[in-house]
Parts: sequence; structure tokens; C-alpha cells
Amino acid sequence: HRRQAEQMRTTRTKTGLQNRVVGIVSVQSSYPRARKFDDVVIGAADVQRTVPLGRWDVEASYSIDGMYARFGAFFDDVTIFDASLFKMSDAQGACIDPQQRMLLEGAFEVLHQAPAVMAHDSVAVAVGCMNFEFSQVLSDSSDEISSTSATGTSANFMAGRLSYHYALNGASLAIDTACSSSLVGAHIGRTAILRGDSNASLAGGINLMLSPVTMLAVCKLLALSPEGRCRTFD
Repeated sequence: HRRQAEQMRTTRTKTGLQNRVVGIVSVQSSYPRARKFDDVVIGAADVQRTVPLGRWDVEASYSIDGMYARFGAFFDDVTIFDASLFKMSDAQGACIDPQQRMLLEGAFEVLHQAPAVMAHDSVAVAVGCMNFEFSQVLSDSSDEISSTSATGTSANFMAGRLSYHYALNGASLAIDTACSSSLVGAHIGRTAILRGDSNASLAGGINLMLSPVTMLAVCKLLALSPEGRCRTFD
């Protein structure tokens, strides 16, 4: 009887959660080559190009044993950052992973469009992220390593910095489930609201390729197209 009662309570809880509606009050997205969400997803815009010199020397990397890919979706310049807007010095901003910088900027736009979100007592933050190459970039330039580097390159601070800067008092999670990281982040943010853990959620995802390390590793898996085009559904 006890087991039956527990199963009935679980069923009622799940049904109640499924019947609740969660609204999306603000959206921000950034894509390479100044593309908008509609252009990329609906218009099927092509954002692939050869690795820009601002990231790494693709010709030098191409000569490494196992590296056969030279294409990807890259932003023009990820070093541009208004550190003062986020109450940092330029030196501090330079030691923070560009992924964290872009998350701060994206959250700024989202919360500017929906300022009421910040009025809630509990706002969960869920950020999907999987590659952390900035630490490799810093290690190649030891003069840039500082006390800020410890928090500037850690995965947990992808979400933690958002919670801290915007004073969002809720669960703060950095999520790595590989290619599904952003989707899982959105799911966790929604679930936090449905279960009553938070009144609102800030969910997002980020991925920047800053060094050839990850691309080389994936090339060794033979998982990339040498043409920079996916043929999965052909």
C-alpha cells in the first residue's frame, strides 16, 4: 500500500509539472559573421570559413600529424570586451575566458529586455559549455597569468560569474554533456521553475574554439569533414 501511495504521488507530481506552462520572456543569440538566429536556423545561412589568423596559424597546424580540417564557424574578434561595463579593469578582463565575456554580454542584453527577471528571489543559471581552451592560450603566454586567471578559466565560473555579477540567488550550474550541453541547460532551467526550485531561470550555452588542440583531437577521431560541411543526412 505504501508503494502504491508513493507511485500515485509521483504520478500526480509528474502530471502537475507537465500541465504547467513556462514562458520565454527574452532571447539573445550570437552567431559568426554577424548572423542572426533567423538567418542561420531558418534561412540556412553558411557561417563556415577557414580558421582566421586571429585564432591560430592554420597552415602551421595543418602540418601536424593527424590534422586535416581547416574550417569552422568563427567570430571575427573575441578579444573585444568592455570590461568597465562589468566593473572590471582591462587587465582583469584580459584574463577571463572570452566565453565568460560573451556570456556576460549576452545576459546583459537578455536582462535589459526583461529586467523583471532580476526582481525574483530565486533565479537559476544553467550554462551549457564543453571546451575550455583559454587556459591553453594563457599557458602559452605566462606573462598574462594572474590571480584572476583562476576564476577566469574554470568551467564552474561560466555560470557562477553570471550569478555573482547579476546577483541571481538560485542554483548555478555549468553543464557539459558534449554537443547537447546547451539543450540540457535549457531543460534544467525549465525544470527548476516547474519544480518550484526557482522563480525564473537564465539558461544558455557557449562554445569558442581558441586553439587547435580540440580540433586536432577530433581530427584524430576522424569526426570532422575535410570540406567543412556536414554530410550526416545525405
